[in-house]
Amino acid sequence: MIGGWNVGWTFTVAAMALFALAGNLPAQDADTREVSAYRFTDATLAKYVKAARALAALGKSMPADTSDDERDEEDEGAAGGMSIAELTAKYDAVPEARRAITSAGLTTREYVVFTYALFQAGMAAFVVEQQGWNKLPPNVARSNVEFYQRHKASLDSVAPEPKPPQ
Repeated sequence: MIGGWNVGWTFTVAAMALFALAGNLPAQDADTREVSAYRFTDATLAKYVKAARALAALGKSMPADTSDDERDEEDEGAAGGMSIAELTAKYDAVPEARRAITSAGLTTREYVVFTYALFQAGMAAFVVEQQGWNKLPPNVARSNVEFYQRHKASLDSVAPEPKPPQ
C-alpha cells in the first residue's frame, strides 16, 4: 500500500485487462498501441528494477492508510479500466512513489508502460512455451517475449505480489 493504494494489485488487474486487449481487438486504443510498441532494453530494465525495489521498500516503510479502505477497494476493482495516464497520475499523486521511480531514471509514465509491457510479454511467453511461437498473440513484440525469457530471473525478483482487495 502506498498512500492507501495497493500498487501491486492495481497493476496486475490493469495489466491483465491490457493484455487481453492486445491479443484480441483489431482496432486497439492508444494505450494498447503504446504498450505493444514499447521495446525493452537492458538499460531500461536496470532502471525498472531499481525503481521497483525502491517502491517495494517504500511500501514496507509507509504505514497503511485505512481511512479510505472502501474507496480503495472500489479503485482496485476498477483498475482494469484505468488508462496509462490515470495510473501514472496515481503514482504522481504520491510524492514518495514519484521520487522512488524518477530517482531510478524513469518517468512515472515509462514505469507504468514498462510494467504493462512486462506483463504482456510474460503472458505471451507462457503462451509460447505451451503452444509455440506460432500462437504468439497479435501485436505482442517477439523481441519483448525473448527479452522476458532471457531476463526472467531478475524480473521475477522484483515482480509485485498480487494481493486481492480486503
